[in-house]
Amino acid sequence: MRLFVACAFLGLGAALASGSARAADDQTCTTMTTIATAIGKANGTMIDKVTKQESVAADCAAKVFAVKWSINVPSTQMKPDWVTLVKGNIEASICRDMDFMGAMEAGWKISLGWTLADGKTADAEVNCN
Repeated sequence: MRLFVACAFLGLGAALASGSARAADDQTCTTMTTIATAIGKANGTMIDKVTKQESVAADCAAKVFAVKWSINVPSTQMKPDWVTLVKGNIEASICRDMDFMGAMEAGWKISLGWTLADGKTADAEVNCN
């Protein structure tokens, strides 16, 4: 009987922990979705002379926050290290933001993607280590 009761409490503890984790996941999902909606209001607009924001999405099941842009110049006109430079600028903002940091600690990935005028693409993932 004692063994059964002990096992029951262990099962209850696991259920409580997973319920707590689920609540944290739900809160992170809500936060990331809210941010995506706010940033996504600029979809379809030029954010600088050559860059148009195309989409922002929070995929809660995959734990991915993705931003896509198009650049109206061909890859031949870009500096060889342009992705590294732009990624660094984005990381400088995101890595100071508590919502993004909390999401990344919870397993979310922040995905960045660009499509250039000649159809070439570039992708990067934010890393705040």
